[in-house]
Amino acid sequence: MTNRGGGRLPHLLDEVEEAAAELARDPRPAEGQDAARRLLRAIYEVGLAAGTDPTAASAEALEDAVRRTAPLLSRGCPALAYAVVLLESRFYGSWEWDWRRAAEARSALQFLLDLYRGTELEAGYEALGTGELDAQMRFRGERDGHLSPASIPEGIPTSHWWWWAPDEPPTTRSARRAL
Repeated sequence: MTNRGGGRLPHLLDEVEEAAAELARDPRPAEGQDAARRLLRAIYEVGLAAGTDPTAASAEALEDAVRRTAPLLSRGCPALAYAVVLLESRFYGSWEWDWRRAAEARSALQFLLDLYRGTELEAGYEALGTGELDAQMRFRGERDGHLSPASIPEGIPTSHWWWWAPDEPPTTRSARRAL
């Protein structure tokens, strides 16, 4: 099993900071997608680390990184909003994804929203809206969901309902906590 806890956190936070700086330098929607993908992948891993290691979730390094990167991500919000649009578009037409990848992408976005709540990035949350995306995930999850509970990664909180779609998540998960 991979250690997703605090031991990887410094490296992951470096990845977040590098991608955030790139998004701030070039926030144009199409041009910023490589940086947005890297950012969301690193945020996903940070969220898992915080969900499996309580010391990582409250680490000063994490709080400092969020404080430093919030203004950068605020400037890069157009590219992040476009990343959400691209994610939504994957649910229309022919389905060429597997459910696990869709759930990871949605969790990455939710971890971002949770981590940056209360920062200046929160002003851009309307552009990062998840309503349509969640509606599409509920619809598609009826057919393509059905992950086994054992296959859901450690660190995923039960508030990330899409992992359990089309069923409801359990009320608690042992030894796992929400971000």
